[in-house]
Amino acid sequence: MATRQDFINHFIKKHHLQNIEWLATDASTRRYARVCKKNKTYILMDSPLSEKPKEFVLIDKILRKNGISAPKIYAKDLRHGLILLEDFGPLLMSQAAQQKKKRDDLYLLALDTLIKLHKNITKSDLCKIPPSLDFMTQENNLFLEYYVAKVLKIKLSKQAESEFKEIWKKLFREMQKLPQTLMLYDYHTDNIVVKQDGTVGILDFQDAMKGPIFYDVISLIEDERHPLPLTKRKEFFNHFFELRPVLASPKYASLLDVVAAHRHTRVLGRFGLLSTMYNKKEYLKFAKNDWMFIKENIKNPLLKEYRDWLKKYLPKQLKGAK
Repeated sequence: MATRQDFINHFIKKHHLQNIEWLATDASTRRYARVCKKNKTYILMDSPLSEKPKEFVLIDKILRKNGISAPKIYAKDLRHGLILLEDFGPLLMSQAAQQKKKRDDLYLLALDTLIKLHKNITKSDLCKIPPSLDFMTQENNLFLEYYVAKVLKIKLSKQAESEFKEIWKKLFREMQKLPQTLMLYDYHTDNIVVKQDGTVGILDFQDAMKGPIFYDVISLIEDERHPLPLTKRKEFFNHFFELRPVLASPKYASLLDVVAAHRHTRVLGRFGLLSTMYNKKEYLKFAKNDWMFIKENIKNPLLKEYRDWLKKYLPKQLKGAK
């Protein structure tokens, strides 16, 4: 029986690829290699079917159609999850933004890319994308299953878990009041490449769904892996609202913290899963930053019930919150 490596070797041979250099992996089971063909470099994506290679191709097409710099696809074998992509280069935004002189311009550029996507995306495009509510609910519940139970080793009662789910059921209903758009769901500086011409290209969008318009903005600005000073976070949120004034109205802007609290809650759950199931414990070092953000988010009156739940069941984690 052919192995996965056999399929990879066949793809490499079929497309005359050389100088295979496997790159460092992230939180997923996908792998990437920089390869050469006729003195030009490309990226080979090795994606198990569970990592949604078909969805990657669909979203890539939608992004490129709407003027967003996603990698061009040169060849694909979706049956085995192998895709040959344009190489945007090695410089991630997280690396480039370490130079403070460049940081602000890069964040503004990444925000402007999101705004362009939000403005250009069509209803017909959105009809091709699954809604996010069920997935977001499942992701949110990882917080209970993996972070609270496995990382914190706290055994909550059925009542406490039921209260958590009911609170978030209400909050997800609130989020549905926001404009729904293409939500990339993992839009942060480690998934954005600074290209040689100074523009940005985006990667890792196979989980994209139709969801609340604030989600990707929060992923970028409130990134626990590369936290920004509070003054900068406010500055970048203000930039977004200046360019999207309709969303600055209280009925929408008040929901920014709700979406943010969901993101940080589900990320804690996701880090707990990675630590427990895949022994990737290095992600837990970022948990303190998610809690820092949550403490800020829950000051919003819309999150009073969640704030009270956290104070009741996870008081140590909320220590210092007002």
